[in-house]
Amino acid sequence: MIEQKLIIGRFIRFPAAGMKLIYNLGDFLTQPTMALKIEESTGFRTKTSAITPGTGAKAHRNFQWLTWYPGAVSQVPINGVDVLTGPMSGCWLVIYKRLGTVYAGHVGTAEPNSPKTIAAKQAWNQFAQNAPPGSVIAGFNPARHWTNNSPAQLPTDGIPKVYGLLTTSYQLYSVFTYKQNTDTTLYRIAGIELMPTAGVHALSHI
Repeated sequence: MIEQKLIIGRFIRFPAAGMKLIYNLGDFLTQPTMALKIEESTGFRTKTSAITPGTGAKAHRNFQWLTWYPGAVSQVPINGVDVLTGPMSGCWLVIYKRLGTVYAGHVGTAEPNSPKTIAAKQAWNQFAQNAPPGSVIAGFNPARHWTNNSPAQLPTDGIPKVYGLLTTSYQLYSVFTYKQNTDTTLYRIAGIELMPTAGVHALSHI
């Protein structure tokens, strides 16, 4: 639902940091709900949207934030609101059913072939390969789409950051932003794409 508010050309302030939980490598780490909402935009020519804690009256502005934990699969139940996570570099995002609950998950890879990356991938692949049929619902790599398709930069744009959105209807979006040089807490939404899910085999061998 919140993809309606992630408008190209809009400026937005993403959460500065997520939760910090203690975990072991290879854990499926269930994060407590971190409810946020996109506020009404402000500004005349330049529209800016703030993100604030809590749940608002308009459902299409509400979402959960999912934190990246390198070496683990962080997860939150999809309980009627979309899930946003990032920034992304090479991690996979997945939707799956585990122990009777449908989760949005962030497979927390780090540097290639590092112990954290190996642990996160092994934990996910072991689950996906052995779960009952239908348990792996959808998934994608949000950063991969933009490798050869990065939107043009503007003079005020700084480094690019990619975010991933998993919706309550199991749709997958990749959101391309540029951090602003003039205000490093502010991001310009430069692209948003509805992405197809990878196949079950690919999602079981990431």
